[in-house]
Amino acid sequence: MTRKFPTPVRSLFAVPVLAAALITGCGSDDGGSEGDQPDAGLTAVKSYLTEHSADPVAQTAELKAAGNAYYDLAKANNFNYAKLLKNECQPVNAALTDARIAFVKANPAYEEMEGIVAGIPRTAQYDTDIDAGSSDASDPESAVSFNLTLPNGDVVKQPGNLFFLIESSLYGTNEELIVKGVKPDVNCDGKVEFGEGLPEANIFKASVDEIDRQANDLD
Repeated sequence: MTRKFPTPVRSLFAVPVLAAALITGCGSDDGGSEGDQPDAGLTAVKSYLTEHSADPVAQTAELKAAGNAYYDLAKANNFNYAKLLKNECQPVNAALTDARIAFVKANPAYEEMEGIVAGIPRTAQYDTDIDAGSSDASDPESAVSFNLTLPNGDVVKQPGNLFFLIESSLYGTNEELIVKGVKPDVNCDGKVEFGEGLPEANIFKASVDEIDRQANDLD
């Protein structure tokens, strides 16, 4: 089965800092003139990018581990999410808490280099796929390049950028990405508060696996 999702929104945590990268790339007065060092700015920007590209990799690895732990719990309960929360609420809470912690670190870690990634033709598609792209259903010209093949065999065509998929799954802000008909009391306190989301496990696993793959490829 092939599915499409609506337009993603930019991440709640996105704080672009291209200016910092460009400042880093500026030459210094005591290092000679620009004529003496024509490639100094380019070298500094390249160094900034390569030094920062490992940070998202570390966080997406944790995000992938947490997402796969959640998927394994759901699969063990035959994707019966009411049963899952009844029998495994604390492990579910632990897995999704770990995922949220990794997400709120991964997003700003990527934002520290986003401006450079987006501005280089060789790497620009990574920015579209990871943080900026829309879904094919909403805007084909700015859509992400990938399809998600889910563990259950479904294919989601160009679903939107990966930070959007993961954030809206974890925080319950997109009906297409969360479990329907089950009270998402993921912290096991008997009530549902704003920001509690119960991700559809197949979509969530595919999303965290894909962002980890792309972060490693970019690095």
